[in-house]
Amino acid sequence: MNLLQTKDLKKLKDIQSRVIAHYGLPPDAMTTPVRTNNIAHPRMLAMFLCCRNTHLTLSEIGRHFGNRDHGTVIHARKKIMEAVRNNPGIETVIDEISNAGSEAPR
Repeated sequence: MNLLQTKDLKKLKDIQSRVIAHYGLPPDAMTTPVRTNNIAHPRMLAMFLCCRNTHLTLSEIGRHFGNRDHGTVIHARKKIMEAVRNNPGIETVIDEISNAGSEAPR
């Protein structure tokens, strides 16, 4: 594994942690096979953020979300983009999660 992949995997784990914290989910929420909306939507959002913020392939991203395949990651990305178009409030959630932890120390 090269340095870029290592950094991207760290980003992926960080994104998963931020989404879990934001939605108050159990630690295994990103990898569980559960497909209820209260778990699936945050998981899709995390996949979307990983696509946007890492250089990992769709298959690599899916692997870290409970061994899902690349098609699931594509579907998640499409669903979140559609949600952003239909509900501008989702953009605020994306910004909050993206900016969490990036505040400068006081």
